[in-house]
Amino acid sequence: MRRTVWMVWAVIAVAAAGAEDWHLVETADFLVLSRDPALAESVGERTEEIWTRVSGYWVPLLTPLRTLPEGEEDLFGAAFPKDFILVYSDIEEYWRHTGRYGSYGMTAAFGHSPIPGDLWKELQRIWQRGDPTVQVSILYGAWVFLPCGEGGCDAALAHELVYLLGLRLGCEWKAPSGLGPIVHDGMATWTEFALDYRDDPDLRVRQPVACWLKGGGEPERVPWALRYEVGASLVERLVREVGSPTTALALFCPGVREYLGYPVDTTPATLLRDIAGLTWEGFLERWRTELLDLRVTPAGELIHRFYMRNVELRAAFLRPLLAPDARRELECLGERILAGEGTEADLVRAEGILGDAWAEPTPGILDAIRARMEPLRRLAREISGS
Repeated sequence: MRRTVWMVWAVIAVAAAGAEDWHLVETADFLVLSRDPALAESVGERTEEIWTRVSGYWVPLLTPLRTLPEGEEDLFGAAFPKDFILVYSDIEEYWRHTGRYGSYGMTAAFGHSPIPGDLWKELQRIWQRGDPTVQVSILYGAWVFLPCGEGGCDAALAHELVYLLGLRLGCEWKAPSGLGPIVHDGMATWTEFALDYRDDPDLRVRQPVACWLKGGGEPERVPWALRYEVGASLVERLVREVGSPTTALALFCPGVREYLGYPVDTTPATLLRDIAGLTWEGFLERWRTELLDLRVTPAGELIHRFYMRNVELRAAFLRPLLAPDARRELECLGERILAGEGTEADLVRAEGILGDAWAEPTPGILDAIRARMEPLRRLAREISGS
């Protein structure tokens, strides 16, 4: 492993010279980086509070630390690495660095993180300060990539910290019917509502999912556009069936099972049966029946169609061709629809704006379009399942 350490350092040392520096703020549990010092400071202050709430909701009596591989402690003298929160004030820069157009957060383990070249240059400077905690974090920490605009990013941060919690706990997202990844996304999404970072889960989660089920939707074929909402509704029901968020998490996390005294070498379906006396198929039937009995309002049906048409995702890919006024109008239309105050005319207008997207092909716009091509192909493969 020592050889790996020096290989990683060699990569850092020869990284491309870059743009303006990134500002580092160290908190008790995290290392927050941003080009904007004020943004790094404000997000750093919020991160500890949100992390306390997220971890307290899922594992209130368990401290999720990231440990070092055996034999590595003597290299740095640090008990555990911290994780990085990389915060962007520019949504285009976030999308360009991550390749996740249309997303508003990304969490990745070391070795799977799209670290931009100029940040590697800054990591070299940070490394040379000699702080062992920072050095071991560069090698072993996970990375949260987060755009943060004027309205703040508490909900998105809470969402991503659930993924980070799963990494720290070594969770395994496997479930019957291939629903493990859907449940994983659902835990992150449900946390936003459970901790009041987003409101009205009935309108934004239950009703759109109910609308999909009433139209013949099946859990074995969850549409990409509804994966977070379907996942959140599954997690909400799962927590009720097993009695607590921690027990629900134990279905997927061996360390949490061990902590709660359940068999470590078991499956989510077996543990669900042992805890709740319910098969996985029985659980899905209860979830489905409850939602089929739910009354869907016109606002909920409109939100379902807004989701299924991927309006926000399409707006992200078409953004270079949209004038600033059109972008703002699209955002306002989306906010109104998701608040339950939209009309059919609002959805028609949003479609019209996207359909009319056009701009003079300047070098900057052409670069922005080219940057989107491979992410668009990758996303198309993901959505189609190919």
